[in-house]
Amino acid sequence: MIGRNFIPLTSRIPIIALDTNILLDITRLKIPVFEQLDELVGRAPCVVPIQVVQELQTLATERGKTGVAARIALELVKKRKVKIVSATASSGDDALRDLAAKGYIIVTNDRALRQSLKNAPQRAIVVRQSKYLAWL
Repeated sequence: MIGRNFIPLTSRIPIIALDTNILLDITRLKIPVFEQLDELVGRAPCVVPIQVVQELQTLATERGKTGVAARIALELVKKRKVKIVSATASSGDDALRDLAAKGYIIVTNDRALRQSLKNAPQRAIVVRQSKYLAWL
């Protein structure tokens, strides 16, 4: 029997899709997301659905900590050259579910999204103890 931590080796390079809240948690929880992803998955390319970028742009107009976190998240997306992908979904979560069905590794801290990804073909990465990333 294969253990829960087994990651099958494939000839295909994994692609990581980031959720809105994980990008916000970089600032809110001070989690070094990109560095921890490199440790968990290796230097895999990261993508963000356009719906997530739109959510961040809306949040960036707010005052307070959430607005600051959203502005920093948008800057990190640019700085890290994270590819923005189009999706036909109506929300960021739906777009991420669609990407999960295509085999993308989803990185999220959203409880409802986590639950829906438990049966996805590819495992997800989530925040544990508000300080590090781990496989779901």
